[in-house]
Amino acid sequence: MPLAERGVDAGLLSGIITAVDDYTVGFTLREISSGGTEERERRFTARFADPNVRYLIESGEFPLLERFMSGAIELPQPDYERGLAWLLDGFAARLIS
Repeated sequence: MPLAERGVDAGLLSGIITAVDDYTVGFTLREISSGGTEERERRFTARFADPNVRYLIESGEFPLLERFMSGAIELPQPDYERGLAWLLDGFAARLIS
């Protein structure tokens, strides 16, 4: 049954539509500007050459970031469907509670 027929507030429905639209547009723009997998990985690695980021990594307060840098965790590839599912799951959880 459509959410509107279940009595879901029009403002919430509008917010859901806007969030999905924002996610889709943002994902698309990031993909267009990334230049492909190799370029994306190069930019990701270059961010960690910044002295401020290196300081944070070396502080030991960000072990997950350190694992990314050491190659112990593979750089995730963009996955539109997975991200959209997470977003929609969040909406579903809100509507159920």
